[in-house]
Amino acid sequence: MGLSLGEVLSRTSYRPSATLALAIQCTLFVWLWGALLVGTLTASWGGILQRLTYATVLRSFGKYSFALYLFHGHFNRLFEKIGFNPYGSVPMAGSVLPLQFLYIVIAISASFAAAYLSWHLFEKHFLRLKTLFPKGGPRNVSPAAVDALPPASIPLGDAPLPSAEAARMPVVPRGDT
Repeated sequence: MGLSLGEVLSRTSYRPSATLALAIQCTLFVWLWGALLVGTLTASWGGILQRLTYATVLRSFGKYSFALYLFHGHFNRLFEKIGFNPYGSVPMAGSVLPLQFLYIVIAISASFAAAYLSWHLFEKHFLRLKTLFPKGGPRNVSPAAVDALPPASIPLGDAPLPSAEAARMPVVPRGDT
């Protein structure tokens, strides 16, 4: 809707500068996606918008999104280097759209395949390490162990190491004082 309004305004006698027109169109575009996000979050369970945004395909793109982010630019440069560039190519059937569509399908497929392999070979195993680190707030630490730590104003190389006795002291929970 926002892009349509921007397009209508740019075709009428109202002629803002190109920079202003772009700023208006980008702002309306952001509002459109913000409205879609709010609509998705407030949609009734089982409704069309909720089913669309919870689709398995979209959820899988979310699962592999970090690796997709890492790999897609490299694949774009690789395809351009081997001569598969939809923007500088000869039109097919009088249009560049078929070649652009083919490029998008191949680029997304290659990026998704690399992201899938990356997630299963690397990320999944590193995510398991999260179980080794407790969640939540600060831990209960004995006052003696805190006192044994060097002050923050002393450079670490000059600070004395905590004694073994302070490390063995029992943990005393802090009270609300």
